[in-house]
Amino acid sequence: HLLYAASTEQCSATHINSLRERAVAMLGKDCAGWGAYDCYRLSTIYWPGDPTTALRFATASCRGGDPNGCDRLGIGAMLGGSY
Repeated sequence: HLLYAASTEQCSATHINSLRERAVAMLGKDCAGWGAYDCYRLSTIYWPGDPTTALRFATASCRGGDPNGCDRLGIGAMLGGSY
C-alpha cells in the first residue's frame, strides 16, 4: 500500500524519525521463525544511519530463515563491507 502525506509537515525529518521509532517499538526483536521478517524490516530501518545495528538485524534475519536478510548481507558485501 502506498500512503501519501496529508501535509508537508509529515515529510519532515522529525516526523519521519517519529515514525521510525514507532515502527521499531512495534516490530518484534526475536528473529526466529516469522520474527525473521520483522528483523529484516528493522535492518532496513536502521540502515544507513546505524549500520552496526542494521547488520545485527540482517544477520539474525538471515539466520532466522528470511532470505531478504541474507540478500541485505550480500549487498553489504558488494559495497565493500560498508553495509
